[in-house]
Amino acid sequence: MNKVVLYCRPGFEKECAAEITDKAARLEVFGFARVKEDSGYVIFEGYQQDDGEKLVRDLPFSSLIFARQMFVVGELLRDLPPEDRITPVSYTHLTLPTIYSVEISVVPASLKKKIIHITEPTRRLKSKRPLYTV
Repeated sequence: MNKVVLYCRPGFEKECAAEITDKAARLEVFGFARVKEDSGYVIFEGYQQDDGEKLVRDLPFSSLIFARQMFVVGELLRDLPPEDRITPVSYTHLTLPTIYSVEISVVPASLKKKIIHITEPTRRLKSKRPLYTV
C-alpha cells in the first residue's frame, strides 16, 4: 500500500502536507500530498507500491508536529452496492498484509485523549507491536 492518511486540525492541511512531504523525502519515500482545505486530513501518496508502509514503519510519529494520527490506507472503495456493502469491504480486508494491529487514537478539539481499541473484526490483523505510538 502506498497511501498514508494524516489527520490534522482543520486549517493546517497545507502545513501537514509540507511536513510529511519533507520527512518522507528524508526517508527516500517520494510522492505527493492531496490536500482539501479545512478538511482536517491529508493523503500522502508514494510513487512505489510499499511507500505507505515504509513511511509509517520508519517515521517516528512523535517527529510530526501537525499530524494527530497517521495510518496506511488502500484504494478507495467506490460504487459499493447498497444492498451488500460488507462483501467488498471484507474481501479487501482479506487482502491486507497480516502485519497490522489496529489502534486508533482520537484527539478531539478539547485535546482530551480517547483510545479506541478495535479487536473482534480485526483479530486476524494482530501484531507484536503497533505501527506507531501516540
